[in-house]
Amino acid sequence: MGAWTQEKSTLQLHISGLENTQGQIIVFVHHGPAGFPRKQMYKVVKSSDLKIPETTVTIEGIPYGSTAISLLHDANNSGTMDYNWVHYPVEKFGFYKFFKVTLSEPKYEDVAFQVDAPEMELDIVMQ
Repeated sequence: MGAWTQEKSTLQLHISGLENTQGQIIVFVHHGPAGFPRKQMYKVVKSSDLKIPETTVTIEGIPYGSTAISLLHDANNSGTMDYNWVHYPVEKFGFYKFFKVTLSEPKYEDVAFQVDAPEMELDIVMQ
């Protein structure tokens, strides 16, 4: 490809662990650690066609290179994560590479991967 053309990929996200079909899945795509996991993202994709216990979301036009993906099941369509009184999320969320959150969010480097093919399939388990 010429220097003026950047290769791009289509990502199929196979999302499991959903408990209901309310609201939307918000997908945050990051191409660096700035703002990860919720701010200064390259692309936000919202999907309201949810199925349980698994659903698929397609993201097109993702440039090749280092990428991290975080998901929010925004069940009440508020556009943000909701928390309980001890500030633990009450809505499902997930990261590619099966990062299990305990007391803190992952760093970009914990969940980053290389987008390096025209089409990629990724499994993400909501927690």
